[in-house]
Order: sequence, then structure tokens, then C-alpha cells
Amino acid sequence: MILKIKNTTFEITDKVSQKNIEFEEELLKQKRVLPYLDSASITNVEISYYQRCRWLEVCEKEYLLLQGRNEKGEPTSQAAIIFFRPAKLKWFGYASIPYFGSSATSLDEEQNLLEAVKQILPTIKNVTRLHIRGWSTKTHELMNFEAVSRRAGLKIMDPTYYTRTLMLDLTGTDEEFFKKFTKRTIIKLKTPKRSELFIREIKNEEDIPKLQNALGSSFKRTTGNSDSFFEFEPYFKMAKKYPESTHMLCLSFADSPDEILAYCMAITHGSLAEMVSIGSVYNEALRKIDYTHLMFHDIFLWAREQGCTHIDFGGITDGSQGDLLAGISKFKRTFTNTEVEIGREMIWDFKPNKTWVFKKIQSIKNPGAHSI
Repeated sequence: MILKIKNTTFEITDKVSQKNIEFEEELLKQKRVLPYLDSASITNVEISYYQRCRWLEVCEKEYLLLQGRNEKGEPTSQAAIIFFRPAKLKWFGYASIPYFGSSATSLDEEQNLLEAVKQILPTIKNVTRLHIRGWSTKTHELMNFEAVSRRAGLKIMDPTYYTRTLMLDLTGTDEEFFKKFTKRTIIKLKTPKRSELFIREIKNEEDIPKLQNALGSSFKRTTGNSDSFFEFEPYFKMAKKYPESTHMLCLSFADSPDEILAYCMAITHGSLAEMVSIGSVYNEALRKIDYTHLMFHDIFLWAREQGCTHIDFGGITDGSQGDLLAGISKFKRTFTNTEVEIGREMIWDFKPNKTWVFKKIQSIKNPGAHSI
């Protein structure tokens, strides 16, 4: 499908081809020119992990990929729309653009991209609204995202995902890197009881039930509810096909190497690494050991080897009274105090009557539940 918005021509597909991959590689070499930045501050276009062609190949989701070129034939923008359709309420599906970052060569091209999205979505059957999660480690880019989205007719919404995170600088020599931590953290990172523990990469999808169990156990200890679910399968496929972009570790006692007591997963977005999931079962002997530091130590070294300059700890909360995740956020803050805003969310209800009916049904089935 071809769609023209002003001077940009968009090619739209529901299946990634080699041509799409080559376009993406070419787009990542382009500069993102912003009117208020001088030439020394201009950086290349960025496309997040969840907007890449390689993720679309393995995510097993319904999607549309938009790629735009200007009149000269140069690549200017890219976005992936992911569709979610409730199994029992299939008439009330919604579209999402997750981790939508600086994936256009200018703000004008970004607005053209959003206009293209707005023209396409009303033609898709049983889709009622669009949710976009803006993503960037630069505050000015989040402001750009909000401004462009508002001009395109979207409204800002209460966040459904974390909006702040901690960022650890990975640069420098090994000696310089470890000096960034407190003495207490350095000891925990460098001298855990490795002889008692066995740490390995997770490569077998048969381990997924063990990972879900560890995740559920973690949630139960922090929130009192073990009803958690994480889609591990696509990450296994990514790790197999693109090992430089996905790293999954698990930990056990040395005398029971097949058992998974804890795990940690990280991904890369260009020069940025990100923690995406971590969990552990409750084990008295394990809790006497700084096992999380052991896994983090290996994740940090892997990210540095991939050329990453920073690692995102996967979001933090404010730690105020009643915050069930305060303990986790407090633990993350022992590694760095560099806190940044990383996300904003926008919504477009293009079929508001259907959205109202869907939310009404949800409120009856799940009182107090929050929905997009």
C-alpha cells in the first residue's frame, strides 16, 4: 500500500521484507535535524528495539510498518503500529505504537508520519483507538513528541507505563567504570560468592515456565499478587537471531545447575542497553548472597562489549507511602542517582462511542481496573 502525505510517500506493509530491513539500515544513517540545535548537536535518527524490523519478525503480533521517503527518494521516517484485539471482545481492538522515538529526520517528517497513521487506522476493522508511548532519553525529544502529537490531534493521557528511569554511564576503562559505584556496591559487584552459584545464558525455550515462576514469585513478594505474565518467546527468537541485541541470564546453585532461582534480561537500542525483566524465587539460602549484583555485573560487562554507553534500569517509582515497588526502586538507586524522564503517552479515540462501550464493559467485569 502506498500513501502520500504532503511531500512524503509512505510504503505500508504487514510483513517485513529484506527491502524493509535495508530501508531501516539506511534511515539509521540519516541525521535528525531540529531547528533549535546547532550542527554540532545534531545526532542520527534513532529507532527503538520495539520499532525495529527484527522485532516485528519475531513478536508474533499483527502489525503495520510504515516507511516514508521524501521527493528525492531519501528515507525520512519509520513507525510500527501493533494491533491488540481482545479475545472475547474482538470488536474493541486498539492500535499501539510502543517506544516511538526519534525515528524521523525532522519534526515535519514526524508530523507527516503521524498524519499517515491517522489516515490508515480508521480503515482497519474493529480498531477503535490509538495509543502511542513516546520514548527518548532526551527531555527535549519528549517535548517534541508531545507537541507534534498534539498538532496531529492526539491528547496526552495518564501513563500506563513507567515515565522515569535510572541511567548508568557505562563508558570509561574498567577501572574508571567501577569507580562510579560506592565502595559497598563495588564489593558486592566484584566479590559475590561465585563458587556457590552457577550463572549461564538462557537459550532453551523449555525454561520459560521456570522464568514465569520466578517472575510470579517476585511479584507476589512485592505486590502480594503472583498473577504476572511476560512474553518471553520473542526474546528467545531475538537472542538466537540477533545475539548482540538481547542477553538473558539465569542463576542457580552450583550443585543444581538446571534449576532457575533468578534471571535477568537486557536488550540494546543502539548505544543504550535496557533491563527488561528480572525475577527470582524465594529461597532462604539465596537471599543471604548478593546474587542480583552478580547478574548485573555480567549484564554491565555484556552491554559495554556491545558498545553501549548507558544502561536503563527499566523504570523506577517515587518510593512514597503505599508504593508497592518502593523496595525495588530503592535497590536500583544504589547503582546510580542519574534519574531521567523517558516516556510520555498520547491517545487518539477515533471511534469514541465504541471506546466508551468497551470501558463500560471492562468496569463491570473488573471494577477499578485501568485500561488504555
